[in-house]
Amino acid sequence: RYDDTLALAEISGFREGLFQHFRENTQRLNRLTSWIMVLMAVAMLLPLVAVYQTRLSRKRAQIVELTKKMNKALETQNNNLRHSNSALRQFAGIVSHDLKAPARRVHMFADIALSAKNTPDVLETSLNSIRDLSDEMDALIARLLEFTRATFQEPKCEAVNLENIVKTCTQRAADHSGRSPIFHVTPMPDAYVDPILMERVLCNLIQNAVKYVQPDQTPEVKISATQDSDGLLIDITDNGPGIDPKY
Repeated sequence: RYDDTLALAEISGFREGLFQHFRENTQRLNRLTSWIMVLMAVAMLLPLVAVYQTRLSRKRAQIVELTKKMNKALETQNNNLRHSNSALRQFAGIVSHDLKAPARRVHMFADIALSAKNTPDVLETSLNSIRDLSDEMDALIARLLEFTRATFQEPKCEAVNLENIVKTCTQRAADHSGRSPIFHVTPMPDAYVDPILMERVLCNLIQNAVKYVQPDQTPEVKISATQDSDGLLIDITDNGPGIDPKY
C-alpha cells in the first residue's frame, strides 16, 4: 500500500503557505483601503477648508476695512473738534477785544451822564449813546451764540439768493461805519448753500473790508460772483492795506 504521509504534509504546508500569503495580502489590502478612505476624507475636506479659509479671509478684510473707516471717521471727528476749539478760542478773543471798546465808552458816557445832572441835553446824549453801545454789545453776543450754533451743527443747504445776502451785509457794514463806504456789486447767481453760514462769511469779509482801510481813504468794496462747472466763485476786493505776504 502507498504511504501518503509525505504528500499530505506537503499539501498541508502548501495550504498553510497559501493561507499565510492570503492573510498578508488581506492585511495589506485592508491597510491600503484605510489609506484610500483617509485620502478620500481629506480630499472631501479640502474644499470645505478652502471655502472656510475664503470666508475667513473675507471676514478679515471686512473687519480691516471697517476698522480703517472707523479710524478715519474718528480722525476726522478729532480734526473737526480741534478746528472748532481753535475757532472758538479765536472768536472768543475777537469778541472780548470788540467788547472792551464799547464797555469803556459806556463807562465814559455814564460818567458824563452822572456829571451832567444840570444839563439835560448832555444827559440825554450820554444816555442815548449808552443805549446804542448796549445794542452793539448785544449784537456781538448774538453773533457769538450764532457762531457756536453754526459750529456744532451740520450745514442746512437750500436755494439762496446771494444778492439779498450781500445787500444785508453791505447795509450792516455801512451802518457800523462812519465813512460812507462805496460798494460795487455785480449781478449774482443763486446758490445752494447754508444761508446762515454764507451770510456770516460774507458779512465778516465785507465788514473787514470796510473797517481796515487807511484813515484818509473812503472804503471801496467790489463784490462779484461767477458760476461754472467747477462751482461758485465769490470775489470780494477792497482798497485796504491788505495782509503782509509773510502771513
